[in-house]
Amino acid sequence: MKNTNLPELCVTGLGLVTSVGHDHKTACASIRAGLKRSQLLGNYYLFTKKPLEDPDDGYVGGHPVLDGHYDDRDGRMVDLLSMAFQDLSCQEDCEDLLAEAPLWLALPENERHTVDDLALKKQLKDCTAIPWDEDGFRWFQNGHAGMIVALAEAAKAMSMGMFHRVLIAGADSLIGVKDLRRFNRLGRLKTVLNPAGFMPGEAASVMVLETLESARQRKANIHFQIRSFALATEEKTVLSGNPQGGDGLSRAISILLGQEKQAPHSLDALISDMNGETYRADELSIVYSRVMGKVEGEKNMIFPARCIGDTGAASPGVAFCVAARAMERGYLSREPGKGSGNALVLASSDTGERGAVLVGRNIDDTRFHTPRR
Repeated sequence: MKNTNLPELCVTGLGLVTSVGHDHKTACASIRAGLKRSQLLGNYYLFTKKPLEDPDDGYVGGHPVLDGHYDDRDGRMVDLLSMAFQDLSCQEDCEDLLAEAPLWLALPENERHTVDDLALKKQLKDCTAIPWDEDGFRWFQNGHAGMIVALAEAAKAMSMGMFHRVLIAGADSLIGVKDLRRFNRLGRLKTVLNPAGFMPGEAASVMVLETLESARQRKANIHFQIRSFALATEEKTVLSGNPQGGDGLSRAISILLGQEKQAPHSLDALISDMNGETYRADELSIVYSRVMGKVEGEKNMIFPARCIGDTGAASPGVAFCVAARAMERGYLSREPGKGSGNALVLASSDTGERGAVLVGRNIDDTRFHTPRR
């Protein structure tokens, strides 16, 4: 999917909650420092033919944000979104600006989650700290790539003049017993018996996507600009049982690079939802050998899941926050204070959707957000 004849877009607000921070500044600082808060979940135990040396090894480790009620995924996602919106509400001018902005929400795939749209909408309206347009509410059950799918749809809507800004959010919790049992059965969960798997986490993220023209008119603080984005589909998904091909993500990045006027484009960082699974590691290695050689720059490889586990549908938002804070603080590049100021965000869904977004900022542009001292 190519994005042509679309308006210039930027992000003017961010909200995030993770296991290592309940606001985007704290969470991103913790991720950069490599902090972790993993713990044994206690709601799922591995049954083995031979006794384990340490009985506690049978419990699965994870990265919960909230204590207790691990199996109430719906309730946890609403609570996490409430916290992410609270973080967003602490930023300037949010309430007045967003009352007419719709909320587009990325959620787990259909295989994992059944949505009651009316109940979900009511819960969100009751718990979010800022108002939003209820009539424009949409949800996207595309898992990891859901927020990028929502971004692409929002860009189309804004090109037709339907909105000046859209709230794009993502929420997921993978620590419930149903998910743990399912992923363990598929051989994807990290356990004492399977070190090449992922640790489950949970998070919620939200961002204000706005046309650059609108942001400039109101002299908004801009966290970063969306330089280009692309979507593609992977046929050999992790659910198909076929060996990794890497075709979908390679295609998405190639489309994205083809949209850039200056090629090869320079890049400071690659932020991926790679989570420790062999499938995803294979995908990223294939992508790197196929297409990343076309991109200049010594790229930082940033994998937030190392610190907070797999955060599913919230993971692109985590990546956007990490990119924004790194740009604002001057450490996106391996050489602080230098580089292009660009980062590539990648996301791969279990059901085949692949998304790539190039984000950046003009360092000399006074409209861009600078952190308060």
